[in-house]
Amino acid sequence: MTTYAFFDFDGTLTWKDSFFRFLVETVGWPRLARGGLRQLPWVLGYGAGLASPHTAKEAIFTEFFQGWPAGRLLAAGREFARDVLPGMVRPAGRRRLAWHRDQGHVVAVVSATFEFYLEPWCREQGIHLLGTAVEMTDGVVTGRFAGANCIGPEKVRRIRERFPLRAGDHIHAYGDSRGDREMLALATEAHFRPFRRPRA
Repeated sequence: MTTYAFFDFDGTLTWKDSFFRFLVETVGWPRLARGGLRQLPWVLGYGAGLASPHTAKEAIFTEFFQGWPAGRLLAAGREFARDVLPGMVRPAGRRRLAWHRDQGHVVAVVSATFEFYLEPWCREQGIHLLGTAVEMTDGVVTGRFAGANCIGPEKVRRIRERFPLRAGDHIHAYGDSRGDREMLALATEAHFRPFRRPRA
């Protein structure tokens, strides 16, 4: 029997949305304000249920990063993972993740968050990552995703694709939103918003 621990990232392990913070750190407030105004219809459409998370998120990513050299984006991701992400992670979440890892459990972050900045952080923690990948062609960021946004049913599909789940395995899942519903339903033990006690 294998024990697995699957963690959502933004809002579960972190205090707040990491992509917005990445935008602030990478492109700055003036550029963020101009691009945000252009992409406001997508944001409003997603909030009203008229646009899919994939479409809205890809439109925003395209606005800010299409045409970037791939090396520039990857370097920005590594810097963000080193300098900013550690301060965004809830201490209780960090402790629980480390506990699973130290118990010898198979631990993975399963998140719609972008792999290009989550991967360095997960590698430092010694855990697996299933996230949202972006397309880079001939050394240039296209603005499109390389596959589906890792949310909702896609989380379970990616888990089953990566890990040989069997009857008798014990599965912990940690999430905080409707995008984690299917992953939580897969679990033996589902933990919904487990680290939201004050300063947890």
